[in-house]
Amino acid sequence: MRLSSWLLAVFLILCTALPAAAGPAHLVADLSPGTVPWNPDSTSVFQSFTRLGDRVLFLSFLTNDVQCGLWVTDGTAVGTERLADLCAESLDPADTSFQITIVGVAGPLAFLLDPAARLWRTDGTAAGTYPLGVTVSESAQPVVGPNGLLYFVACDSTGDCQPWRSDGTVPGTRRLREFARQPDAFVFFQFVVQGDHMVFSRSAGQTATIWITDGTENGTLRLARLPSRVGYLLAVGGDLYVSTNGGSPSDVWLVPAGRSPAVGLGRFPMDFRSPGAFLFQAGGRILFEVYEGDGFVSLWQIPPVRHRPRLLARFGNGMGPLVEAGGGLVFTAAADENATNFSLWVLSPTMSHPREVRDCPEGCPGVDRYASELGVVGGRVVFGGLDQRGTGLWVTDGTGPGTRRLRDLCPEGCQGSPSGFTPLLGRLLFTSKDRELWVTDGSTAGTAQLGRSLVPGDAAEVGGRAVFDGVDAAGGSQPWVSDLTPAGTAPLALLAPPLAAGSFVQSLTPAGTGAFFGACGPGAEGVWQSDGTAAGTIRLVTADPGCASFFLSPVTRASGLTFFGLSGAHLWRTDGTPGGTLALRSWDTAFIRDAAVLDGRLLLLFDPEQGANQGIWTFWQSDGTPQGTVQTGAVELAGTPNLKGAAGNQAFFAAQRNEPPYPEALLRTDGTSAGTRALLDLAEEPAAGDVVPLGDGKALLVLAGAERGVRELWVTDGTAAGTLPVIADPGAARPQNPRSLAVFQGAAYLYAETGDPARPQGLWRSDGTAAGTFLVAAFPPPSDPSFDFAPELVAAGDFLFFSLDDGVHGQELWRTDGTEAGTVLVRDAAPGAAHSRPQSLTAAGGRLYFTATDGEHGLELWTSDGTAEGTAMVQDILPGPASSWPRDLVAADGNLFFTADDGEHGRELWVLPLAP
Repeated sequence: MRLSSWLLAVFLILCTALPAAAGPAHLVADLSPGTVPWNPDSTSVFQSFTRLGDRVLFLSFLTNDVQCGLWVTDGTAVGTERLADLCAESLDPADTSFQITIVGVAGPLAFLLDPAARLWRTDGTAAGTYPLGVTVSESAQPVVGPNGLLYFVACDSTGDCQPWRSDGTVPGTRRLREFARQPDAFVFFQFVVQGDHMVFSRSAGQTATIWITDGTENGTLRLARLPSRVGYLLAVGGDLYVSTNGGSPSDVWLVPAGRSPAVGLGRFPMDFRSPGAFLFQAGGRILFEVYEGDGFVSLWQIPPVRHRPRLLARFGNGMGPLVEAGGGLVFTAAADENATNFSLWVLSPTMSHPREVRDCPEGCPGVDRYASELGVVGGRVVFGGLDQRGTGLWVTDGTGPGTRRLRDLCPEGCQGSPSGFTPLLGRLLFTSKDRELWVTDGSTAGTAQLGRSLVPGDAAEVGGRAVFDGVDAAGGSQPWVSDLTPAGTAPLALLAPPLAAGSFVQSLTPAGTGAFFGACGPGAEGVWQSDGTAAGTIRLVTADPGCASFFLSPVTRASGLTFFGLSGAHLWRTDGTPGGTLALRSWDTAFIRDAAVLDGRLLLLFDPEQGANQGIWTFWQSDGTPQGTVQTGAVELAGTPNLKGAAGNQAFFAAQRNEPPYPEALLRTDGTSAGTRALLDLAEEPAAGDVVPLGDGKALLVLAGAERGVRELWVTDGTAAGTLPVIADPGAARPQNPRSLAVFQGAAYLYAETGDPARPQGLWRSDGTAAGTFLVAAFPPPSDPSFDFAPELVAAGDFLFFSLDDGVHGQELWRTDGTEAGTVLVRDAAPGAAHSRPQSLTAAGGRLYFTATDGEHGLELWTSDGTAEGTAMVQDILPGPASSWPRDLVAADGNLFFTADDGEHGRELWVLPLAP
């Protein structure tokens, strides 16, 4: 599309999509100006650069915005796009312990695992990136074998683990063979390629079997049975070498070509903590290392004529890495068990035993035994050597005279060794201790510093250039591209928010004529009120610098006032002005657990006071004055209460009752001791927030009663006798495991299971009676049936909106008018199976506002009136594929307030003026 046509299309979309916004959205104020120092320990980096065809895949780990992105690039900013965000489908957004992994490349496809260890495939396009419907076990490393098949292990819900294979399609992802389960034995597998077949071991308990497969069930045949667990496999031609661990010694076996019986080659002393002798092939030799314990390691060779292995050397303080160079082997080791560092050793094709490298012109260096890595370039070995000047970059040809120092890596000397040696474009990339990125061709003149990189050894080549994770003082971690010269090294694209300081807005809440919030960024610490202008954004309370003891909990609106807690047990209120902001009461030994509004009154629930009766929770109420903030009741419980919600003059909470056998129960309270009573014993603790007022003093709840044991709809009038299942007949059709309750057109709507495998999830409606509870619309399984998704339900204008993955369009925005025919996909914003990921659904000005991505832009602010043509991105706040990630959306007094990061100011408060 020509640029002028593209601009016209964007203009027309914005004109038709935003009739309710006076816009544009803009930064209210930069409360924390400047930048923050780069944290070298941050996990917000780009990793796993992997060549796929003529492009490179890589992953993003953005903990601030909880993104696990899969990206692809051709080495240009225009050719860089995000294919999927795997966190969206696997994790609670509050969880930052995620990991994703690219596990293999098979021709035009790559396989990867999301944070829930589910297997995905990608062909480098958004439409060709999707899950394969199976979760991969950690009991074996997935391996790409012949014919482009990925071999791995998957376990079912009972813990039964079986070998699987995948060709990158859902039908082609299936079990390789069904093995009889051994429930009392730990089972693990190993895979290794042997010619045009895959060989794998299955260790169960103290025995193991060896199998060969062509990827089919009938072509999966047993080669051998061994009496011990398999440690390592090595395929050499048609022969297979196996090490086993029977306890302390390690046996080495040969399974000859032609499927002959396994032949024992010997038993070798080994520390019981080692999985077995480590087998490898290098320099034309078949070798293995045996870790004997206490630092002693022996190196053995298996002769080509299959005789008993021969001891080459025994090292008293361990061995380091080993590489091939010049037809021989170079490695690091320490022959003396008292040696502090390793030294350099060589095993040439003519040597019968390895020799230590000696007689270096500058003195032979030591090598850090804990950080020794070796790289090979131009037939020579590059490594980090230690001498009296500290750590430097050294090179060797395997002889003393050919071992010399290339250059210093630190101006004042440093003790860390270079790491991550990666061959690219005929040279080596590596990272110094200070995370500086270097390149070398093995000569002093050809060794230069390129910049900084967080992930040693993580780079890939595309279009004659290298792409990797780079760092600068302003942009932080971003993907970089380099022709391996300092002048030709620069950021590829801005894909993550740079290092601008943010104010860490929290508890953004509508309050009177504006928005109330707390801030914790540099210079912004405190409680604020904003009318959407910089001049009208004022600090009400100043917190301690750094906000070490500051947090807002809870924030509640009652009687035209905003109530909030500071540092746990200091209750404040504000009318939005400094003069109307005052502390109501402080508690030194108590903690505000929760808050609710009962008929306009503020109700507070406090934890037991320290040192007092630990089973007494107290209720307080406040009218917004110090004298009107008083204790009104108490309740004795055996466990911490979980407030579910309020309806009218009563609040509902779950907690363990204080009578044996201390069951979990649903209780109600009006804030007084006399008005607090148990309504129902529960089978499990319910989630918070599942309460919908029905009028006439009744409320709809989601509970699992002790007698029925399943999560379902209940109705209550605040009495035990009036707390009943909405559908009394347990055999009748009803919403199963309901969640996401919302009120729309005078009734409650919810998302729940249907019991139909073909259409397992559905939208339901209920007025609190059995006759008025029915299924509105049912949906097919999502693209990954294992994903348990609970969408937001938000009423805006004439529709109830929610996000849904129908198995075809990915996770997209849907809406309903309360009928099956009126329950439809609004717009496929990220076309095909890709996900636009609608989140933070918020009603404002009769429209819906939310965050989403169309695949070309990151997560940005969108709006919808319930039609496809009225659904569009409001603004690309952080231009390009990076995300400004608007969140904390709040409608207040004709404005939509939210927080976002535009890449220049950090995460700050933004506002979108809405048309009257």
